Amino acid sequence: MNIDLSYLLPSDFARVDACARGCYQRALLAGRARWSGADLKGRSSKWGAHYAGSRKSLRGRISAIPGIAVRERRGPHGLRVIVIASASVIGAAS
Repeated sequence: MNIDLSYLLPSDFARVDACARGCYQRALLAGRARWSGADLKGRSSKWGAHYAGSRKSLRGRISAIPGIAVRERRGPHGLRVIVIASASVIGAAS
C-alpha cells in the first residue's frame, strides 16, 4: 500500500475523494496506483510526465482543503507513501 488514510476521519474522506478527477487519481486514492508512477506500463509509461503532473495537481488540491494535511514518508524498501490526515486527528495525537 502506498497511501495511508488511517489518520483521516471518515467525514473528511468525502472531501478528499471529491478532489480526484478521473480514473487515475481515484486509483491513487484507493491505493491501486503507485504515487511514484512505478506501476505505469506500456503506452502509459511514455506519458509518465503527464501522470506526474496529475499526481502533483491532486496532491495540491488535497493540500488546499482546510483541515487536511498531506505528507510523504518512506516505507519499507524505500516505498513512497503519501499520508493524508485530518488536522484534528494529528492534533489529538500530539
